[in-house]
Amino acid sequence: MNKYERMSLNLASHPLKNRRFFFICLALSLILIIGALGWGSYIYSQYHGQVDQISASIDRLNTLSRENLREKTQYQTQIETIQEEYQAKVDYMNNIIWKKSFPWLDLLAALEKSLPHSCYIISMVPNIDKEKWLTLRLEVVSPAIDDLLEFITNLTSMGLDKINLSSENRTKEGLLLTEIILRYERTI
Repeated sequence: MNKYERMSLNLASHPLKNRRFFFICLALSLILIIGALGWGSYIYSQYHGQVDQISASIDRLNTLSRENLREKTQYQTQIETIQEEYQAKVDYMNNIIWKKSFPWLDLLAALEKSLPHSCYIISMVPNIDKEKWLTLRLEVVSPAIDDLLEFITNLTSMGLDKINLSSENRTKEGLLLTEIILRYERTI
């Protein structure tokens, strides 16, 4: 019969006998700790310089961003002051350009087409708005109210709007003298 030696599960009961097991566990633990420390120091030394470079780059970018924002606000205030300073001159020049480029021939051609043969215009006063509108005051002489109504109908069909009759009188000859105010939109 084989005689089996009984294994003691209580390791602390025979400490000298179980010394090898404790040394192996201690050596493995130390090797793992030293390996982890070595690996950590390798990673730290490898990336530490890069982290310093990145943080220096971030600081430079933040400084440049603040300087750019400061310059932007300075330029924006300069632009606004120059805009306020020259706005009146620019508006004046634009108004001159607008008046010079107004299509007077188109307006006069439209008036001529809409005027019946029996009516005629004795005065015309234009007033150019800053927008694209021209307000026109006309004095029209017509023999009868039907001719005047035909003229107003023709004006409306030509695209002229806001037609108002402001006054109406009879001349010595018996003709009807009417003041008409209308608005002409400039097409650009």
